Amino acid sequence: MLLEKLREDKGWHDYDRDERMGGKGWGFFYRLGCRWFSEGMYAQALENLAPYEGIEAPTGYTLPPMKIFGVIDDSPEDVVKSEAHERTASTKGITAAGAPRTERAAA
Repeated sequence: MLLEKLREDKGWHDYDRDERMGGKGWGFFYRLGCRWFSEGMYAQALENLAPYEGIEAPTGYTLPPMKIFGVIDDSPEDVVKSEAHERTASTKGITAAGAPRTERAAA
């Protein structure tokens, strides 16, 4: 199925609940594919299939289609990690647009 996926340029979701995987979800197939790549089984399979006539598999590994969403918090407060009680490297200089800058004392 992995070779079929690569040959036909199908997405992981196209194999959701596929009977050939015992009806398991696409995530099972994705993890199996990742294991094949990381442990060299994919390369070994291609090497074993080399003597047979066929079409060349695509090179490299591509991510499945995905959507990325984000939001902007336009509240007038400075961003401070509550557990740190002060600005951290990841929040330094981040403020809501147009909000006055205030420094908070460490608790």
